[in-house]
Amino acid sequence: GLKNSPMIIGAIDLGTNTFDLLLAQVTDGNLKILYREKQWVGLGTGLYPSMELQQDALHRATQCLIHFNGIAKEYQANVLRACGTSALRDAINGRLWCAEIHEKTGISIEVISGIQEAKRVFSGIKNLSNIPSDGIIMDIGGGSTELIVFRELQLDHVFSLDIGVTRLLNALDFNNPLTEEEILRFEMLLSEESKQLLPTTDTLIGAAGAFETFFWLIYKESIPDGICVSFDRLKLVQLLDELIGTSYQQRLALNGVPDVRRKYLHLAALQVRWLIKTCGIKQVMATTSGLCEGIIIEVQESFETSD
Repeated sequence: GLKNSPMIIGAIDLGTNTFDLLLAQVTDGNLKILYREKQWVGLGTGLYPSMELQQDALHRATQCLIHFNGIAKEYQANVLRACGTSALRDAINGRLWCAEIHEKTGISIEVISGIQEAKRVFSGIKNLSNIPSDGIIMDIGGGSTELIVFRELQLDHVFSLDIGVTRLLNALDFNNPLTEEEILRFEMLLSEESKQLLPTTDTLIGAAGAFETFFWLIYKESIPDGICVSFDRLKLVQLLDELIGTSYQQRLALNGVPDVRRKYLHLAALQVRWLIKTCGIKQVMATTSGLCEGIIIEVQESFETSD
């Protein structure tokens, strides 16, 4: 069967802010990354509170997928899987656009629930060589934030909280620094959304996104693929405190931060600081892996079982 012939699998993560493409060659469960690209699309721009995807956002999204599709063809990908997350789950016109994309490109977009998303993120991370056996994974998105509690490398509990940074940003005047009152309001919102069920655990693993920016701001280097890197906890907490207090103008002055992320980096910092406090986290790690890797592993496993 196919078991030993290397397959090239492509995965697209259609996030609320960014779209990610990952192409990997998979041989016996090992991912060899061939190509990775992240594009800021801003699919969720203007989505809240109307819950309707805006035409210019859909146009950017369509162009991006046509481009990603072309790259997958260049690499002769055997399979290309696309997953839509929070923005496409919530939008009233999401299904219609997915149908149009299928007509234009042949790409079928699977819109997945927050729980499915979290499970795939876990699949994408649990095979990293230096992952601890217990902890909580945090994936901060534009529309939702996924929290994945795992014990002995098994999924224990999943939370999908509708408190993504783009959604929160919509409730604020983002030009001004957060007031003490806003900070308290958000921390209460986080606690309500997670229903106070979060366990005490030693290790937090940040999945990509804002965590890559935090790592860059502290160490001035990128996180290598395929491993978890550790933060100096004190340096991280100090950075989070500083970011939470910044104005948009101050974030614009930060070097090496993607433009779009400057808008909501303080809100991501607030979520991370809250989680560290709530769960009594002692060690914080981060990885570039996440949903795309999870999709690829799942595709490969489905081929193996049908073998």
